[in-house]
Amino acid sequence: MPGTETRKLKNLVGVRLTDETAVAVARQAAADGVSDASWIRALVVDAVQGSEQDVQPQPRPEPPPSEHLLALGELAHRVGEVGGLLVQTAKTARESGDPAHGDIEQALADVRALSREIRSAMAEERGRR
Repeated sequence: MPGTETRKLKNLVGVRLTDETAVAVARQAAADGVSDASWIRALVVDAVQGSEQDVQPQPRPEPPPSEHLLALGELAHRVGEVGGLLVQTAKTARESGDPAHGDIEQALADVRALSREIRSAMAEERGRR
């Protein structure tokens, strides 16, 4: 459990690495699906013939979302709110026989299309990570 005092492995060893080595470690750890620390720990335990309890692979943490992805999420939320308001407006216009009902329905279709484009952009942004 990160950030707690209930960890089974309490000793910490700090190691400085060159940029090139750090990138290589991160690449290999990601390929193995574990955190950088878990990958290095497994190598050290193997080198000093440590016990199996020393090796507790931790999944690689997901990087925080980019500012672009956060902005797209906020935009998607706001567009969703506009869509909800348009649905209510279209319903009221339809029930009252308002001639603007057709225009409101067209605006709603446009908002739904925009929402799909935003979701597509968000999926594309997630794929870059």
